[in-house]
Amino acid sequence: MEVFIDYGVQTQETQDKWRTRREKEVRDEELNMIPGIQLIIGQLFQKAGYKVHYSEVDNDDTLAAYAQSYGADILSADKDFMRYRNRSYKIYCDFEIEKGKLKLIPKNEFKYLAQVAIDRDLMLDPLPLTYNTYPSLERIQKHLIHYRGTSSPLTRRFGNPQGKIIKLKSHVYHTYGIKEPVNEIYPEWDTKKNKVVWIDEFNKPQDQVQEVDDLLKDPLKYLPDMLRGIERPKRVQNQLWFNHLYGCCYSIIEYHCVIFNKQILEILEQLKKILIKEGFKLDKAADEEIKIQEQLNSKQSCAKCGKTFQLSQKEIQQFKKNNIKMSANCQSCLYKK
Repeated sequence: MEVFIDYGVQTQETQDKWRTRREKEVRDEELNMIPGIQLIIGQLFQKAGYKVHYSEVDNDDTLAAYAQSYGADILSADKDFMRYRNRSYKIYCDFEIEKGKLKLIPKNEFKYLAQVAIDRDLMLDPLPLTYNTYPSLERIQKHLIHYRGTSSPLTRRFGNPQGKIIKLKSHVYHTYGIKEPVNEIYPEWDTKKNKVVWIDEFNKPQDQVQEVDDLLKDPLKYLPDMLRGIERPKRVQNQLWFNHLYGCCYSIIEYHCVIFNKQILEILEQLKKILIKEGFKLDKAADEEIKIQEQLNSKQSCAKCGKTFQLSQKEIQQFKKNNIKMSANCQSCLYKK
């Protein structure tokens, strides 16, 4: 088995979808994926002895080319794998376990013929370039651009951690040998406009003060003091606050692991122990009470139209009684046909 992880240059359509998802995460104060999932998954499979590919080009192009070259087939619900000329691989859309055996369900390609333009050649000679380690700095050095989302669910309240570690990233670029300024692009919350905006600025590689170098070399040594200096606001759920601190720490730890080729999971396990030792234990019952009070006393933005609205106490109690997730939409959007 070989593992392919998407880290390729994205098309404009894919980039637009990525931005939309990142904006929703900031707006809703909810992350849908663990920060650093690509690095974590890659190292997990490598530790288990499997070959890992991080794609340089679009991951669909990479998977289609390697499947064709290896004589393999593809299991995917994505109809984009139908668009390649002269392909011989089969496409399966789902699977079942029948009498203890794997049964693959073929995709009905005729159903999608009118929807898919067969407009791409398979990249076979040579096969698409892949990296065997997390290629963030290689890609930054090659393209001089650094797209990031946010690692904190509380970006609306505290800002994106990426904006807090400008000097650290500058030092990382310098340490890696990048000479030219790097174009950094990441989301922030504009409190005046009450919406997500995208920061688009250049960060010059530069050797920083000793404290920054010390933090990069041994982040776990300095993170406890940093955590003690962060004041927790009132009525922030314990889970959210724990995740916020974890996300802030991860932003630093990731660069340490990439620069010094460290195992991220081992360091994250140590980070978890530090967070618990510092008193950031989870209390789900208290979190639920804070969540209810917070929604009673504060307004929120509609996930669809962006207008500010406030749920009534009766509505919140009804959601809780029926164990339904609180609505993220205003009434106009909720009942719009």
